Amino acid sequence: MLGFTRNAQGKAVLAGAELGTLVDTAGTGTPAYVYDLDAIEQEARDMVAAVADQIGRASCRERV
Repeated sequence: MLGFTRNAQGKAVLAGAELGTLVDTAGTGTPAYVYDLDAIEQEARDMVAAVADQIGRASCRERV
């Protein structure tokens, strides 16, 4: 999972922040959904680039 790790103490970390701290600060309690918007944005960019690359290849084959 992009952006999700564990620190040296074994605590869950997302985008550099401990998830427990995020949940406590937000006051939501658990279970909670927490998203790394930077990671989601990067994944979307990668997908768009991959599709554009495939479309470009298909377009080139049609011209030959």
